[in-house]
Order: sequence, then C-alpha cells, then structure tokens
Amino acid sequence: MEAETPTRTWNTRRIDKARRIARGAKIADGRVIPTRDIVAFLQAVIVPHDRVVLEGNNQKQADFLSRSLAQVDAATVHDLHMIIPSVSRAEQLDLFERGIARKLDFSYAGAQSLRISQFLADGLLEIGAIHTYIELYGRLYVDLTPNVVLVAGFTADRAGNLYTGASTEDTPALVEAAAFRDGIVIAQVNQIVDDFPAGCTIEVGGQVLQPAMRGAQLIAEVTLAEAVENEVVLHTPEPITPRALRDAPDDRPLGLAIAAYPWSPPRRSED
Repeated sequence: MEAETPTRTWNTRRIDKARRIARGAKIADGRVIPTRDIVAFLQAVIVPHDRVVLEGNNQKQADFLSRSLAQVDAATVHDLHMIIPSVSRAEQLDLFERGIARKLDFSYAGAQSLRISQFLADGLLEIGAIHTYIELYGRLYVDLTPNVVLVAGFTADRAGNLYTGASTEDTPALVEAAAFRDGIVIAQVNQIVDDFPAGCTIEVGGQVLQPAMRGAQLIAEVTLAEAVENEVVLHTPEPITPRALRDAPDDRPLGLAIAAYPWSPPRRSED
C-alpha cells in the first residue's frame, strides 16, 4: 500500500498575513486604526519572534508607534527581532528592557549607544549586526525580510494611500520590503484627509484643467514651471479644507497633485 504524499502549502506567508489582518480588522475602522486602539491593534497583528522594522533615521522617527509598541503586553508579544536604522529614542530600547524585543539589527545608535552596551552586558539584548544603511536596506529583501513595518507619514486617506511628506528618504525601501514577502505596513500620520467632491477643477494661469481623482488627491497634467509662474486655483462645488499644490523635481509634464498640507508656489520677483 502506497503512502500518501503530504500536501505542500506554498502560500504560508500570505495565509499568515490574512490571519493577522483578520485579527486587526476587529479593532480597525477599515484601514484606519483609532489612536486609542493602537496598542491593542499591535498586539493583534504582531506575534512573538516577528521581525519588525521601526522607521528611525535623521529625517523622521515613527515616535508614536515606537511608544505604542513599548506598551504592549510582554506576555503576548515578546522576543521580537527589531530592525531600526537609527536607534535614537529611549522607548526603542525600552522594548528590550521590558522583554518585548530580544534581537537588534541597526546602523546607528548615537545617544543610545551607552544604553545598548549596558543591555548587552546585562544579557537583555542581542545584536544581529551593525550595518551600513545600504547593507541594512538590502538585507531587508534577502534574509531580514520583515513581518511588520512601522513607518511615519504625513497624511493618509481612508483608502490607505499614504503621503510621507518632504522627508521620505528611507520609507520606500522599508515599505517595499514588507510588500515583497506579504508583510504588514502600519503608518502613523498627522492627518486623515477626505476625498475631494466630484466636479473639482484646477485652474493654472487661466487654463481650466479636469483633474483625475486618486484617493484624497487631484492629479492634473501640468509642468512645474507652469505651477510656479502662474496662479493656481482650485475650484470646488462645495466648501472644503484648503489644499495646495505638491511640487515636482523638474520641468517635465507630470501629475501635479493637490495635497492636504500648506504650501503655495513661489512667485517670480518683478524685474
């Protein structure tokens, strides 16, 4: 009698992600997590021994998420493998003191270097490696693929679209590493913006454009020079929160977006 060949499962990470999202969905409001529920949400989607990326660099720090992660129940979430590019905040090391995290990969410690050495001597922390930034980001796609990534953004809409602000140096590399192998991305933002009402137009130098709607942004095909040299007016069928143009790197035609933060194009000085 032939033995049955065991069935292999080839999508274990995708199944695991779906289970985590299902647990978190009981707490979140769609794709938005209420601030008061963030600790419970983190406990729902993070499990012991996970690899967790916590955004921290000289541009921005996911400070709210780092403080919230330090508040989870260490009996539920423990022995995490933290990946923090720049260890700069005290609560990032509180994770190890409380037993929430065990292993650390990083590139820079700065003011927290003394505390790291103390934790090493006390057996509270294990260092995986001290990397260059490029090496650390590269390994996120090889052998340090994260289960959960915690990042800092500026605004987001209720569909999950994220605007990371002017300082977005490291964020894409961290977020894409999660998407690469079915990880979960959690972002702290300053503001949740609503969608624009139908019928909005953008007027640039007297030319009225019909923008495309993309989440909480309006996209119009203009050049940066046109936006800088001309008055830009947003026409809406009903009053909404004032929004302004997001700038672009050069003079090529591109999608110029109305976004939810204060910015006005510089005006040319008169000769």
